[in-house]
Amino acid sequence: MHSLAWLWGVSALFLLIPLLLWIWSGSEKDFQPTFRKATAIEEVLPLGKDSTVWPVVYQQMPPLESLTVGERKRVFIALMLPTILIIKQQREQEQQKVEALIVKQHHEDLSREDSLFLEPLLSRYKISHIKALPSRLKTHPASLALAQAAIESGWGTSRFFAEANNIFGVWSFDPDEPRIPAKGNRGGKRVYLRKYDDVLMAVTDYFTVLGKGSSYARFREARIEGKGALQLIPHLKYYSELRNKYVSMLRKIIRKNNLLQYDHYRLHARYHPQDTLR
Repeated sequence: MHSLAWLWGVSALFLLIPLLLWIWSGSEKDFQPTFRKATAIEEVLPLGKDSTVWPVVYQQMPPLESLTVGERKRVFIALMLPTILIIKQQREQEQQKVEALIVKQHHEDLSREDSLFLEPLLSRYKISHIKALPSRLKTHPASLALAQAAIESGWGTSRFFAEANNIFGVWSFDPDEPRIPAKGNRGGKRVYLRKYDDVLMAVTDYFTVLGKGSSYARFREARIEGKGALQLIPHLKYYSELRNKYVSMLRKIIRKNNLLQYDHYRLHARYHPQDTLR
């Protein structure tokens, strides 16, 4: 384990070379985040100390079980935070555009281009009116997403994480979608969890689940009101069967691991979300 920090340093330099070359070239036009398969711990780019994050999406995760608890948490956050910030920025951009279209709608008819933008969003959240979209698209602090990911995946050691990239313990009720069975039954019925191709899909679906689930209506209201992570936690009571115990677990994991610091992290300034997702 003593060599892990050195390996991370070497890995960081190796991964930063193409990013530095891109910066020095002065070209933003073709920039997209790096989609990377990390088969070993040293291939995970550690977070910088300047509160900026390079948009690296990990399509494959290295095994974390052999690490010490401290190292496991550090690597897990480095794996998860960039993708969380990418999806947050994308949703925030969608929200801003929707709010502009709501204003536009009062003065003129929306264009065909506007409708093509809105239709998939309305379908995603199963709503019919544009005015209901901003609260669905509003995101919450990264610390809360990290805390839920840590609990639901056991800091990246759960079977669902390893076999299905299911970081947030999202259940599946559709037999036609990719999924894996959970161990045991609930109420005499087999339980399944969704299976994702990569962490990008998992994080995207997580924000969608919280954006449309009826159990999270008060959570969404609190997000719109600008509540912080610790104030939002009680409204996630129904995310888990543990109910109030889950609320206590979230609060404890955020405080114990100083996750609030990541609410101030941002993607590198030259990152443009419209050029990102596949």
